[in-house]
Amino acid sequence: FPFLFQGEDPRLAPLSRALAEMLSTDLAQTPRLTVLERARVQALVDEMALAQRGLTDGGTAARSGRLLGAAHVVQGSVRGGGEAVGLDAFVVDVARGPDGGGPLSRAGGAEQVLDLEKELALGIYAALGVELTPAERARVTRRQTESLQALLAFGTGLEAMDAGDFARATEAFRTAAQADPGF
Repeated sequence: FPFLFQGEDPRLAPLSRALAEMLSTDLAQTPRLTVLERARVQALVDEMALAQRGLTDGGTAARSGRLLGAAHVVQGSVRGGGEAVGLDAFVVDVARGPDGGGPLSRAGGAEQVLDLEKELALGIYAALGVELTPAERARVTRRQTESLQALLAFGTGLEAMDAGDFARATEAFRTAAQADPGF
């Protein structure tokens, strides 16, 4: 799911989706985990929002639950703002619920957010009991970008895409590519 943004600087709000997407990519680096596609998760979020507004029939909750079919869910938040950013994530066993062990937390400067995401990914693997091979670990720790601006533009594009605003999404993705052509 997108991370919950609890920051003070609204310019960092796109990190909620961008970091969740990067984390999904990092967690897909081993065949021992199956990561659900972001679009599939977004479809569930959209379905739940409709159900909360009473715009669907009574079978919505059951359909939504079957849609994911996940054993674990990672829920997270981005906190802080300005020069300091923190990331928190909970690994929830769907059958048993949260283990009560508290969040995996990483904090640092805003420019370190890319490093913090990598540390969080490794912490999630550890929480799930998945030991990575050296090759898998190298893939997880490889940065997709070095640019915070590219990451923010990417997150803006994901937000726009999820809202169905494909023109704005395209423009944001172009901005991300301009900020970091290798991203």
